Amino acid sequence: MSRIWVLLIITILGGTIPTNIAYAQPQQTCVEDPISCIGDPFQDIWLKNNGPENFGLPLTEMTYHLINDVHVYRQEFERTRMEYFPRRQAPNNVILARVGAEWLDANINDLVPIPSYHDNLFKPGEATCKIIRTGSPAVCGPFLEYYERNGIHIDELPYVHPAESLTRFGLPLTPAMVTMNGSAMQVVQIFENARLEWYPDDQFKKYVKVGRVVAEMIDSDQPRPLQPSVPVNQLVETDQRVLPVEIYARWRWLWDKKGYWDIVADDLYMAISTLMNHDEFWSVKAPAGHKFLSMTVQIQNRRKGTKAPIYVDYSYFYVIDNTGMRIPAHPLSQRLVKPIQPNTVPPGKTFVGQLVFLVPIKVIPAQSEINIANLDKELSRSISYMELRAYPKGW
Repeated sequence: MSRIWVLLIITILGGTIPTNIAYAQPQQTCVEDPISCIGDPFQDIWLKNNGPENFGLPLTEMTYHLINDVHVYRQEFERTRMEYFPRRQAPNNVILARVGAEWLDANINDLVPIPSYHDNLFKPGEATCKIIRTGSPAVCGPFLEYYERNGIHIDELPYVHPAESLTRFGLPLTPAMVTMNGSAMQVVQIFENARLEWYPDDQFKKYVKVGRVVAEMIDSDQPRPLQPSVPVNQLVETDQRVLPVEIYARWRWLWDKKGYWDIVADDLYMAISTLMNHDEFWSVKAPAGHKFLSMTVQIQNRRKGTKAPIYVDYSYFYVIDNTGMRIPAHPLSQRLVKPIQPNTVPPGKTFVGQLVFLVPIKVIPAQSEINIANLDKELSRSISYMELRAYPKGW
């Protein structure tokens, strides 16, 4: 943050902010001490997410850009490019760029369909496959397993959330295909933010790795776009009809407290009611351009008495706004009269608690995301999405 203050002081004193500033780095090499070469906004995410294997070593210094009135700091690594937007709220202020799409633009003619003898692993219908989003190619076999087990840790939940996988890799742009790695064929799949590579004979059993796409683009002098990246859209596809935009937009501030939204999934009943907007909450004023959104949440464990209880916590809840951004519950939730602090809900029991979120004024809550930890032998999880863009029940 000290670097940002320096830039502001320069502006106040009548100076101009250049569109590109490279910061001096320590003398030691990035190979010996990578973290010393990584810009401050990116160090935490690099350290918490297995930086060497997930992102690679830094290849450039952190630079500052002012593009179309958007302030952004960026730094390139072997496998990704990170961008920091100081005016955005976490966790949407650090973005991984679409380097997979950039690599694909220049190398699409080098990809060919996979040989038929790999059909049992990578062909839809003949392997374990999943469609991440309607219209995207399927992700199958080893690539699907890697995709679901890896991601960017953007919350404190003890598992990789689908949103975290999507944030790291983006959507698949191609099915599994083959490219040449020297004189050998390499099975790969291109995602928006990465290229996954298959190594079936790896002696350390790391069968899938993230390709060094940025390093390759730099080595080949492939241009990289200067346009700032857009945060991943986390809106979940639903079959439920949503309100017309002109009606939906009226709810930016005015919510009807008497209505409610609910969902039943995995024998769990969940309902949200009494949505209210606030300029100030518990004597804490919302930052400029933001408001507090409070709500009441009811969770009923309808499972039979032989089943294990469930576990909930305020950090297990998110609101997804109409732009697709995923917003975590605010720590102020713990000050509420009925806070959702760590709670265990046995079968047949109901829990009611309250939450508060800090959301931008210009957006509208579109969906709620509720994570549940099943306290069974496998410590499994359940995720439910509730559509808030529909007319509330009880009107």
